[in-house]
Amino acid sequence: MHVRASGRRATERPPRDDQRGSGAMLAVFLLGTLFILISTGLLLVQISQSGLKQQLRYHGQAVNAAQAGLVDGLAWFRRQTTQPVATFAPQRDLTATPPVNETDDPTIGIVREYVVDANGLVWGRYEVPISGVVDVTTNRAKSGTGTVWALESRGYIYVRSDPSKRFDQPPNRVISRAVARSEIQRLSIVLPANAAINAYRGDAVSTQTRTRVYGDNDIGIAYPASTGTPSTSGELQGSPTRSQVDPYNDSLSAVFGVTQSELVAMADIVVNSTSELPAKLPDMALIVINGNATFNAARRMTGTGVLVVFGNLLVEANSYSNYNGLIYVTGTYTQNAPSQVSGSIISQGAVSIRGTGDFSEVFYDEAVLDQIKRHMGQYRFNRNQQISAR
Repeated sequence: MHVRASGRRATERPPRDDQRGSGAMLAVFLLGTLFILISTGLLLVQISQSGLKQQLRYHGQAVNAAQAGLVDGLAWFRRQTTQPVATFAPQRDLTATPPVNETDDPTIGIVREYVVDANGLVWGRYEVPISGVVDVTTNRAKSGTGTVWALESRGYIYVRSDPSKRFDQPPNRVISRAVARSEIQRLSIVLPANAAINAYRGDAVSTQTRTRVYGDNDIGIAYPASTGTPSTSGELQGSPTRSQVDPYNDSLSAVFGVTQSELVAMADIVVNSTSELPAKLPDMALIVINGNATFNAARRMTGTGVLVVFGNLLVEANSYSNYNGLIYVTGTYTQNAPSQVSGSIISQGAVSIRGTGDFSEVFYDEAVLDQIKRHMGQYRFNRNQQISAR
Protein backbone atom coordinates (compact mmCIF):
# COMPACT_ATOMS: atom_id res chain seq x y z
CA MET A 1 0.00 0.00 0.00
CA HIS A 2 1.29 3.39 -0.94
CA VAL A 3 0.68 6.81 0.69
CA ARG A 4 0.74 9.93 -1.45
CA ALA A 5 3.53 12.31 -0.60
CA SER A 6 1.22 15.37 -0.58
CA GLY A 7 -0.51 14.08 2.57
CA ARG A 8 -4.00 14.89 1.11
CA ARG A 9 -6.58 12.23 1.67
CA ALA A 10 -7.60 10.42 -1.43
CA THR A 11 -11.31 11.29 -0.89
CA GLU A 12 -10.83 15.19 -0.73
CA ARG A 13 -11.71 17.29 -3.78
CA PRO A 14 -11.23 21.02 -4.39
CA PRO A 15 -14.41 23.24 -4.05
CA ARG A 16 -16.30 23.74 -7.23
CA ASP A 17 -16.90 27.16 -8.78
CA ASP A 18 -20.66 27.02 -8.17
CA GLN A 19 -20.08 26.54 -4.41
CA ARG A 20 -17.77 29.55 -4.27
CA GLY A 21 -20.40 31.63 -6.14
CA SER A 22 -23.16 30.63 -3.71
CA GLY A 23 -21.05 31.73 -0.72
CA ALA A 24 -20.33 35.08 -2.32
CA MET A 25 -24.01 35.62 -3.11
CA LEU A 26 -24.96 34.79 0.50
CA ALA A 27 -22.42 37.30 1.81
CA VAL A 28 -23.73 39.98 -0.56
CA PHE A 29 -27.31 39.20 0.52
CA LEU A 30 -26.39 39.47 4.21
CA LEU A 31 -24.56 42.76 3.66
CA GLY A 32 -27.47 44.12 1.66
CA THR A 33 -29.93 43.11 4.36
CA LEU A 34 -27.72 44.70 7.01
CA PHE A 35 -27.53 47.92 4.97
CA ILE A 36 -31.29 48.02 4.57
CA LEU A 37 -31.80 47.48 8.29
CA ILE A 38 -29.33 50.25 9.16
CA SER A 39 -30.89 52.63 6.63
CA THR A 40 -34.38 51.83 7.88
CA GLY A 41 -33.26 52.41 11.47
CA LEU A 42 -31.73 55.73 10.62
CA LEU A 43 -34.86 56.75 8.75
CA LEU A 44 -37.05 55.77 11.70
CA VAL A 45 -34.82 57.77 14.04
CA GLN A 46 -35.07 60.79 11.75
CA ILE A 47 -38.85 60.42 11.51
CA SER A 48 -39.06 60.05 15.29
CA GLN A 49 -36.92 63.12 15.87
CA SER A 50 -38.94 65.11 13.35
CA GLY A 51 -42.18 64.03 15.01
CA LEU A 52 -40.80 64.91 18.44
CA LYS A 53 -39.74 68.36 17.25
CA GLN A 54 -43.16 68.93 15.74
CA GLN A 55 -44.85 67.71 18.89
CA LEU A 56 -42.75 70.05 21.05
CA ARG A 57 -43.48 72.93 18.66
CA TYR A 58 -47.22 72.34 18.86
CA HIS A 59 -46.97 71.93 22.63
CA GLY A 60 -45.34 75.36 22.89
CA GLN A 61 -47.97 76.86 20.61
CA ALA A 62 -50.75 75.46 22.78
CA VAL A 63 -49.14 77.04 25.84
CA ASN A 64 -48.87 80.35 23.96
CA ALA A 65 -52.54 80.13 23.05
CA ALA A 66 -53.54 79.53 26.68
CA GLN A 67 -51.41 82.45 27.84
CA ALA A 68 -52.92 84.68 25.16
CA GLY A 69 -56.33 83.82 26.59
CA LEU A 70 -55.25 85.05 30.04
CA VAL A 71 -54.02 88.33 28.56
CA ASP A 72 -57.28 88.75 26.64
CA GLY A 73 -59.21 88.01 29.82
CA LEU A 74 -57.28 90.67 31.75
CA ALA A 75 -57.90 93.17 28.94
CA TRP A 76 -61.63 92.41 29.07
CA PHE A 77 -61.79 93.22 32.79
CA ARG A 78 -59.87 96.44 32.26
CA ARG A 79 -62.20 97.59 29.46
CA GLN A 80 -65.36 97.39 31.52
CA THR A 81 -66.83 100.78 32.38
CA THR A 82 -68.12 99.67 35.78
CA GLN A 83 -65.31 98.90 38.20
CA PRO A 84 -64.80 96.64 40.00
CA VAL A 85 -66.37 94.08 37.69
CA ALA A 86 -69.16 92.05 39.28
CA THR A 87 -69.93 89.57 36.47
CA PHE A 88 -67.85 87.96 33.75
CA ALA A 89 -70.03 88.05 30.63
CA PRO A 90 -68.27 88.70 27.30
CA GLN A 91 -70.61 89.97 24.58
CA ARG A 92 -70.86 89.72 20.80
CA ASP A 93 -73.20 91.89 18.74
CA LEU A 94 -71.87 92.83 15.32
CA THR A 95 -75.11 94.68 14.48
CA ALA A 96 -74.64 97.18 17.28
CA THR A 97 -73.17 100.66 16.73
CA PRO A 98 -70.31 100.41 17.31
CA PRO A 99 -70.08 96.61 16.92
CA VAL A 100 -69.43 94.61 20.06
CA ASN A 101 -66.90 91.85 19.41
CA GLU A 102 -65.50 90.63 22.71
CA THR A 103 -65.65 86.95 21.76
CA ASP A 104 -66.43 84.51 18.99
CA ASP A 105 -68.85 82.59 21.23
CA PRO A 106 -70.42 84.33 24.25
CA THR A 107 -72.07 81.09 25.39
CA ILE A 108 -68.62 79.76 26.27
CA GLY A 109 -66.83 82.93 27.40
CA ILE A 110 -63.95 84.55 25.54
CA VAL A 111 -63.14 82.48 22.44
CA ARG A 112 -60.72 83.29 19.64
CA GLU A 113 -59.23 81.26 16.78
CA TYR A 114 -56.32 81.99 14.44
CA VAL A 115 -54.24 80.35 11.72
CA VAL A 116 -50.98 78.74 12.82
CA ASP A 117 -49.36 77.44 9.63
CA ALA A 118 -49.03 79.01 6.18
CA ASN A 119 -51.24 76.36 4.56
CA GLY A 120 -54.17 77.16 6.81
CA LEU A 121 -54.56 73.58 8.00
CA VAL A 122 -53.29 74.02 11.57
CA TRP A 123 -55.21 76.45 13.76
CA GLY A 124 -54.88 77.81 17.27
CA ARG A 125 -57.74 78.44 19.66
CA TYR A 126 -58.13 79.73 23.20
CA GLU A 127 -61.11 79.71 25.50
CA VAL A 128 -61.59 81.63 28.74
CA PRO A 129 -64.74 79.82 29.85
CA ILE A 130 -67.36 81.43 32.08
CA SER A 131 -67.10 78.42 34.38
CA GLY A 132 -63.35 79.02 34.74
CA VAL A 133 -63.59 82.67 35.83
CA VAL A 134 -64.39 82.99 39.54
CA ASP A 135 -64.60 85.93 41.95
CA VAL A 136 -62.27 84.89 44.80
CA THR A 137 -62.27 88.20 46.65
CA THR A 138 -63.58 86.77 49.91
CA ASN A 139 -61.29 83.72 49.57
CA ARG A 140 -58.33 86.11 49.59
CA ALA A 141 -59.63 87.89 52.74
CA LYS A 142 -60.53 91.02 50.79
CA SER A 143 -63.66 93.07 51.27
CA GLY A 144 -66.37 93.67 48.69
CA THR A 145 -66.83 91.86 45.40
CA GLY A 146 -64.92 91.76 42.15
CA THR A 147 -61.56 92.79 43.61
CA VAL A 148 -59.77 89.48 42.91
CA TRP A 149 -60.66 87.07 40.11
CA ALA A 150 -59.25 83.64 39.28
CA LEU A 151 -58.90 83.07 35.53
CA GLU A 152 -58.54 79.85 33.56
CA SER A 153 -57.63 79.75 29.87
CA ARG A 154 -57.54 76.71 27.60
CA GLY A 155 -55.32 76.66 24.55
CA TYR A 156 -55.68 74.27 21.63
CA ILE A 157 -53.73 73.51 18.46
CA TYR A 158 -55.79 71.53 15.98
CA VAL A 159 -55.96 70.39 12.37
CA ARG A 160 -58.89 72.05 10.65
CA SER A 161 -60.06 69.61 7.96
CA ASP A 162 -63.69 70.74 7.97
CA PRO A 163 -64.46 74.37 8.95
CA SER A 164 -68.15 73.51 9.32
CA LYS A 165 -67.41 71.20 12.27
CA ARG A 166 -66.31 71.99 15.79
CA PHE A 167 -62.57 72.22 16.35
CA ASP A 168 -62.62 68.91 18.28
CA GLN A 169 -65.13 67.11 16.06
CA PRO A 170 -63.86 64.68 13.37
CA PRO A 171 -62.46 65.04 10.82
CA ASN A 172 -60.90 67.96 12.75
CA ARG A 173 -58.30 66.76 15.24
CA VAL A 174 -56.74 68.37 18.32
CA ILE A 175 -52.99 67.73 18.33
CA SER A 176 -52.00 69.68 21.45
CA ARG A 177 -53.70 71.43 24.35
CA ALA A 178 -52.72 73.43 27.43
CA VAL A 179 -54.39 75.10 30.41
CA ALA A 180 -53.12 78.32 32.02
CA ARG A 181 -54.37 79.71 35.32
CA SER A 182 -53.70 82.93 37.16
CA GLU A 183 -55.36 85.62 39.26
CA ILE A 184 -55.99 89.30 38.65
CA GLN A 185 -56.50 91.93 41.31
CA ARG A 186 -57.27 95.61 41.42
CA LEU A 187 -54.54 97.89 42.76
CA SER A 188 -55.98 100.61 44.97
CA ILE A 189 -54.16 103.84 45.76
CA VAL A 190 -55.38 105.54 48.95
CA LEU A 191 -53.11 108.17 50.53
CA PRO A 192 -53.06 108.69 54.30
CA ALA A 193 -53.90 112.30 53.42
CA ASN A 194 -53.98 114.48 50.32
CA ALA A 195 -50.57 115.95 51.01
CA ALA A 196 -47.24 116.57 49.32
CA ILE A 197 -45.49 114.67 52.14
CA ASN A 198 -47.09 111.99 54.31
CA ALA A 199 -44.75 111.21 57.22
CA TYR A 200 -45.09 108.65 60.00
CA ARG A 201 -44.12 111.36 62.54
CA GLY A 202 -44.31 115.13 62.44
CA ASP A 203 -40.92 115.58 64.11
CA ALA A 204 -39.33 113.20 61.61
CA VAL A 205 -39.68 115.78 58.80
CA SER A 206 -37.08 118.47 58.10
CA THR A 207 -36.78 120.84 55.16
CA GLN A 208 -33.74 123.08 54.66
CA THR A 209 -33.39 126.39 52.89
CA ARG A 210 -33.86 126.42 49.14
CA THR A 211 -36.57 123.80 49.32
CA ARG A 212 -40.18 124.02 48.25
CA VAL A 213 -42.98 121.83 49.60
CA TYR A 214 -46.32 122.83 48.10
CA GLY A 215 -49.63 121.27 48.94
CA ASP A 216 -51.49 123.54 46.54
CA ASN A 217 -55.10 123.55 47.81
CA ASP A 218 -54.37 120.56 50.00
CA ILE A 219 -51.92 119.77 52.80
CA GLY A 220 -48.21 120.49 52.60
CA ILE A 221 -47.05 118.01 55.26
CA ALA A 222 -49.38 115.46 56.90
CA TYR A 223 -48.59 113.26 59.92
CA PRO A 224 -50.32 111.45 62.79
CA ALA A 225 -51.50 113.35 65.83
CA SER A 226 -49.20 113.74 68.82
CA THR A 227 -46.01 113.01 66.88
CA GLY A 228 -44.33 116.41 67.11
CA THR A 229 -43.94 119.21 64.58
CA PRO A 230 -41.94 119.27 61.31
CA SER A 231 -38.81 121.44 61.18
CA THR A 232 -39.16 123.63 58.08
CA SER A 233 -36.65 126.21 56.86
CA GLY A 234 -37.65 126.35 53.20
CA GLU A 235 -40.85 127.37 51.47
CA LEU A 236 -43.94 125.55 52.69
CA GLN A 237 -47.37 126.14 51.24
CA GLY A 238 -50.68 124.34 51.55
CA SER A 239 -54.14 124.52 52.98
CA PRO A 240 -53.07 123.97 55.67
CA THR A 241 -49.28 123.93 55.43
CA ARG A 242 -49.10 121.29 58.19
CA SER A 243 -51.80 119.00 59.47
CA GLN A 244 -52.22 116.29 62.08
CA VAL A 245 -54.31 113.52 60.57
CA ASP A 246 -56.42 111.19 62.68
CA PRO A 247 -56.75 108.40 61.77
CA TYR A 248 -53.48 108.17 59.84
CA ASN A 249 -52.76 104.86 58.13
CA ASP A 250 -49.70 104.43 55.90
CA SER A 251 -49.61 100.63 55.95
CA LEU A 252 -49.09 98.84 52.66
CA SER A 253 -52.52 97.22 52.83
CA ALA A 254 -54.21 100.56 53.58
CA VAL A 255 -52.49 102.41 50.74
CA PHE A 256 -52.51 99.72 48.03
CA GLY A 257 -55.04 97.21 49.31
CA VAL A 258 -52.58 94.31 48.95
CA THR A 259 -49.89 92.47 50.88
CA GLN A 260 -46.19 92.91 50.12
CA SER A 261 -46.00 89.63 48.23
CA GLU A 262 -49.09 90.56 46.19
CA LEU A 263 -47.65 93.98 45.39
CA VAL A 264 -44.39 92.42 44.22
CA ALA A 265 -46.31 89.97 42.02
CA MET A 266 -48.32 92.83 40.50
CA ALA A 267 -45.30 95.05 39.79
CA ASP A 268 -44.07 95.83 36.29
CA ILE A 269 -40.45 95.92 37.47
CA VAL A 270 -38.97 94.29 40.57
CA VAL A 271 -35.28 94.76 41.42
CA ASN A 272 -33.02 94.55 44.45
CA SER A 273 -31.08 97.76 43.74
CA THR A 274 -31.22 100.80 41.50
CA SER A 275 -28.31 99.43 39.45
CA GLU A 276 -30.72 96.83 38.06
CA LEU A 277 -33.22 99.42 36.84
CA PRO A 278 -33.45 100.44 33.18
CA ALA A 279 -31.67 103.68 32.24
CA LYS A 280 -35.06 105.39 31.91
CA LEU A 281 -37.90 104.32 34.12
CA PRO A 282 -41.00 103.50 32.05
CA ASP A 283 -44.11 105.65 32.36
CA MET A 284 -47.19 104.45 34.20
CA ALA A 285 -45.29 101.59 35.79
CA LEU A 286 -45.36 100.03 39.23
CA ILE A 287 -41.73 99.67 40.24
CA VAL A 288 -40.64 97.83 43.40
CA ILE A 289 -37.11 97.97 44.82
CA ASN A 290 -36.40 95.35 47.47
CA GLY A 291 -33.67 97.21 49.33
CA ASN A 292 -32.12 100.64 49.62
CA ALA A 293 -32.32 102.87 46.54
CA THR A 294 -29.86 105.59 45.52
CA PHE A 295 -30.50 107.89 42.56
CA ASN A 296 -27.81 110.16 41.13
CA ALA A 297 -26.69 111.82 37.91
CA ALA A 298 -25.84 108.43 36.41
CA ARG A 299 -29.25 106.96 37.30
CA ARG A 300 -31.92 109.58 37.73
CA MET A 301 -35.27 109.11 39.41
CA THR A 302 -37.49 109.91 36.44
CA GLY A 303 -40.74 108.71 34.92
CA THR A 304 -44.40 108.52 35.93
CA GLY A 305 -46.14 105.96 38.09
CA VAL A 306 -45.70 104.34 41.48
CA LEU A 307 -42.28 103.76 43.03
CA VAL A 308 -42.12 101.51 46.10
CA VAL A 309 -38.87 101.12 48.04
CA PHE A 310 -38.63 98.53 50.79
CA GLY A 311 -35.71 100.34 52.42
CA ASN A 312 -34.17 103.84 52.36
CA LEU A 313 -34.39 106.15 49.36
CA LEU A 314 -31.66 108.72 48.64
CA VAL A 315 -31.69 111.27 45.84
CA GLU A 316 -28.14 112.56 45.66
CA ALA A 317 -27.17 116.16 44.87
CA ASN A 318 -26.95 117.15 41.19
CA SER A 319 -29.05 114.21 40.05
CA TYR A 320 -31.62 116.40 38.28
CA SER A 321 -34.26 113.82 39.15
CA ASN A 322 -37.85 114.54 38.15
CA TYR A 323 -40.50 112.02 39.14
CA ASN A 324 -44.27 112.26 38.68
CA GLY A 325 -46.42 110.03 40.82
CA LEU A 326 -46.49 108.31 44.18
CA ILE A 327 -43.33 107.37 46.08
CA TYR A 328 -43.77 104.93 48.96
CA VAL A 329 -40.76 104.28 51.21
CA THR A 330 -40.59 101.99 54.23
CA GLY A 331 -37.31 103.57 55.43
CA THR A 332 -35.91 107.08 55.33
CA TYR A 333 -36.45 109.49 52.45
CA THR A 334 -33.72 111.99 51.54
CA GLN A 335 -33.98 114.33 48.56
CA ASN A 336 -31.19 116.67 47.51
CA ALA A 337 -31.18 119.48 44.92
CA PRO A 338 -31.78 119.97 42.10
CA SER A 339 -34.75 117.58 41.99
CA GLN A 340 -38.51 117.60 41.82
CA VAL A 341 -41.34 115.25 42.75
CA SER A 342 -44.87 115.96 41.55
CA GLY A 343 -47.49 113.81 43.21
CA SER A 344 -47.01 112.65 46.77
CA ILE A 345 -44.45 111.03 49.08
CA ILE A 346 -45.29 108.50 51.79
CA SER A 347 -42.45 107.64 54.15
CA GLN A 348 -42.40 105.35 57.17
CA GLY A 349 -39.04 106.83 58.19
CA ALA A 350 -37.46 110.25 58.54
CA VAL A 351 -37.97 112.69 55.66
CA SER A 352 -35.24 115.20 54.75
CA ILE A 353 -35.63 117.68 51.88
CA ARG A 354 -32.35 119.50 51.20
CA GLY A 355 -31.44 122.35 48.87
CA THR A 356 -27.94 123.65 48.17
CA GLY A 357 -27.27 126.00 45.28
CA ASP A 358 -30.50 124.94 43.63
CA PHE A 359 -33.97 123.90 44.80
CA SER A 360 -35.29 120.55 45.95
CA GLU A 361 -39.06 120.50 45.40
CA VAL A 362 -42.08 118.38 46.31
CA PHE A 363 -45.49 119.30 44.87
CA TYR A 364 -48.78 117.65 45.65
CA ASP A 365 -50.30 117.08 42.19
CA GLU A 366 -53.83 115.74 42.30
CA ALA A 367 -54.11 115.61 38.49
CA VAL A 368 -51.07 113.33 38.20
CA LEU A 369 -52.32 111.09 41.00
CA ASP A 370 -55.79 110.84 39.46
CA GLN A 371 -54.26 109.87 36.13
CA ILE A 372 -52.18 107.19 37.83
CA LYS A 373 -55.20 105.87 39.70
CA ARG A 374 -57.19 105.59 36.48
CA HIS A 375 -54.39 103.91 34.56
CA MET A 376 -52.72 101.80 37.22
CA GLY A 377 -55.55 101.18 39.66
CA GLN A 378 -56.90 98.56 37.28
CA TYR A 379 -56.75 94.80 37.34
CA ARG A 380 -53.28 93.27 37.23
CA PHE A 381 -51.91 89.76 37.39
CA ASN A 382 -51.02 89.19 41.04
CA ARG A 383 -49.32 85.81 40.85
CA ASN A 384 -47.33 83.64 38.48
CA GLN A 385 -49.17 81.63 35.87
CA GLN A 386 -49.71 77.92 36.36
CA ILE A 387 -49.39 75.91 33.14
CA SER A 388 -50.46 72.34 32.48
CA ALA A 389 -50.26 70.79 29.02
CA ARG A 390 -50.84 67.49 27.23
